[in-house]
Amino acid sequence: MHQAAVVPCFAIFWAVLGLAVGCGSDAAQGQGGTPGEAGGAPAAGSGGAASSGGTPGEAGGAPAAGSGGAASSGITSGGGDGGGGEGAGGATGAGGIAGGDCTAPPAFDPALLARCSGGEALTCSFGGPTGDYDVTLLVGGKTVVTAESRRFFWEGSPADDPQCVRFTVNVRKPEGQPIQDVDPGIDGLNLWIGGEAPDLRGVSVAPADSSTVVVYLAGDSTVCDQAPQLDQEPHARFTGWGQRLPAFLGPGISVTNYADSGEGTAAFRTDGGVLWDRISRGLKAGDYVFVQLGHNDKTTPAATYRSRIEGIVDATKSARANPVLVSPMVRNNGEPLERQHIYNDLNVRQVLLQIARDKGIPFIDLMTASAAWVDSIGRARARAFYVDGDATHSNEEGARVFAELVVEGIRAQVPELAARLRARDGEP
Repeated sequence: MHQAAVVPCFAIFWAVLGLAVGCGSDAAQGQGGTPGEAGGAPAAGSGGAASSGGTPGEAGGAPAAGSGGAASSGITSGGGDGGGGEGAGGATGAGGIAGGDCTAPPAFDPALLARCSGGEALTCSFGGPTGDYDVTLLVGGKTVVTAESRRFFWEGSPADDPQCVRFTVNVRKPEGQPIQDVDPGIDGLNLWIGGEAPDLRGVSVAPADSSTVVVYLAGDSTVCDQAPQLDQEPHARFTGWGQRLPAFLGPGISVTNYADSGEGTAAFRTDGGVLWDRISRGLKAGDYVFVQLGHNDKTTPAATYRSRIEGIVDATKSARANPVLVSPMVRNNGEPLERQHIYNDLNVRQVLLQIARDKGIPFIDLMTASAAWVDSIGRARARAFYVDGDATHSNEEGARVFAELVVEGIRAQVPELAARLRARDGEP
């Protein structure tokens, strides 16, 4: 993937700090109602197995390029109708184009491409039940691909030749935040193809198989999948860093974001937290749980906060999954790092750091990294990366900055997941 550096001094942060990174919210703490159902995973549509550090299996179910075999115009799962219907005839090859995420020219279904319509930007509606889907696209130019509740999956560059792009999308109900500001979205799998010069030439979709590694996010409004807000300019759209994270991850990794505005550790506690219940139902060996909580724990005693975070860590480990703690990003309010996120006897960063040391798990210190970033460009310039008049919530470009800081933390501290990140410019 071509990821232009957001701020060129990121590498300096890590060389100097030797640390890693995370995010948070200003809304009043609340637990809200019961989140919507996420639904079961679709039936296996893929052949090869993938480990958390290896190469994902090639997507199955589609006929070979030029084979003339039948290809469904919709998505089916577990034998049920996913909205597809009759076959669309033979799948078409990619004109000999491989490269990118594909080791061989993939087969594309013209009936799926026909489900994409619009003017300068395209909307693709594929239907299908909830679950994870492997998507393969042939794209070129300055194409930006988002899915579901404005989650970013691909950003090209003007110099890009047409290339194969693969990624995995989590489809759930509701498709954005689970409790607050619920965006019901559109049933099934939906993509939006936009950017300065959107160019979509081929589509293939298949239900992901059980080898898919899920990265669950437990957090607040600075992490969550915010509503699309397409009536606003990008600089005015509230955007969580969890919405930008999928663009940095390769195929076979599903980012499943249960972060929710206004939530603190209460909603994710393992003894009845409604959002932890959603995560725990699908959590399996090899998955990851990223935990960035603290913005909305202003009235939580330190002992209670520690107990709840330790409960999440222990429950994740019991499932043979991988917990990763993330400190909340700083508020751009002029307070120095040493005064950020301290509420009565609770020093959020220090508690997280100590738990990570005691439990021997990764700690991505987004608080320190984001403070260094603000210092490097100045508070006044940093305001352009937040929603107007807000010192806590990032806009689209700000969320990209914080997601990149989180990704640098993954590279530094979570090697098996780092092996599944998209290559940076200049990397093989």
